[in-house]
Amino acid sequence: MMNCVERYEAEGTAAKVNAFRIKQQLPYDQKVILAEMRAKEFYRTMTNQGHNVHVSVGGLDSITLLLFLRHIGLTDVPAVSVSSLEDKSIQRIHKDLGVIPLKPLKSKVEVIQEFGFPVLSKETAGKIDLLQRTTEKNATVRHAIITGETGEYGGNRTGTRMKMSQKWLERFAGYENANEGVNYQIAPFKVSDKCCYYLKEKPCGNYAREHDSFPYLGLMASEGGRRQKALMMHGCNYYGKTTTRSAPFAIFDRQDLLQLALDLQVQYRKSTGRSCGTRTGHCAPPRRNGRDVACAVSESIWRSGPTGSIDCGRKIPRSGNSGCTDAVRTRRQGKSSAGAVCWITSALVGTICFWTRTK
Repeated sequence: MMNCVERYEAEGTAAKVNAFRIKQQLPYDQKVILAEMRAKEFYRTMTNQGHNVHVSVGGLDSITLLLFLRHIGLTDVPAVSVSSLEDKSIQRIHKDLGVIPLKPLKSKVEVIQEFGFPVLSKETAGKIDLLQRTTEKNATVRHAIITGETGEYGGNRTGTRMKMSQKWLERFAGYENANEGVNYQIAPFKVSDKCCYYLKEKPCGNYAREHDSFPYLGLMASEGGRRQKALMMHGCNYYGKTTTRSAPFAIFDRQDLLQLALDLQVQYRKSTGRSCGTRTGHCAPPRRNGRDVACAVSESIWRSGPTGSIDCGRKIPRSGNSGCTDAVRTRRQGKSSAGAVCWITSALVGTICFWTRTK
């Protein structure tokens, strides 16, 4: 049996990744054309084989994907979501779009009590989970998490990305102190990457099996983590033995997705805390790549603070006890359709918010 390095070379993975990266550098308009081609290709392939397709919907990315599919003529593709996990504003949007609601297999409390807390990233939580569940079968993997050294299947390499970040090793990897001759801490609670599986993945997977349906997913490699590796190796459409899916936006970056959401006039509102300013969905900001860029209503994060202004790259005037957090950064300044000044910023989830004036 080939080890992972030999299989990587045999499958030409390096060439696939390089080709994917080239597509990531394409202009926005060409990316949209490719996304339409891949979406329609997946639809034809699956329906010609007698299968169904659906969209797995959550937040802005997948809502945009749903509206994109409808925009390109794939109007009969149903959408499903465990909407109860989303913000109330997103639940209302799901209802307006006719998204089929699914129920999580377990509650958040049940998942935490049974498996542990989903701390840090999904990948890191999975590694901590392995360290907490020591068995003879996962000894090689645990050693790789501590040292970065792989076994025979991993090509006997050193310094690999299997090693967990040093700062998290120091806080969570104490279970291997005796085996590895280290002096790390042990968390006083369980950690697991099973949260998403029981709350979202398994319910959607059950729907797929019951309806012989395969999903469209609003994933982008630019988000990093596990999805980046999988998308770069397998591309937008993947037809595997255990997994078949389409991710038409795989080559998009955050700005591409936001621009498409604006072009499709996606409605996406989510507020946390008290708002002290007005928002506008009609802006005429500076030109980008030789063309006008529209604006849209989106997400804003607030915090309490003294009256005055908060520096988010530029001074944002405000009044009262609320203001924009330093989690947002001002990108550039534009004007609303009424001629008022509008601040175009990048928010926590990558959406953009526009500031005209504060009350």
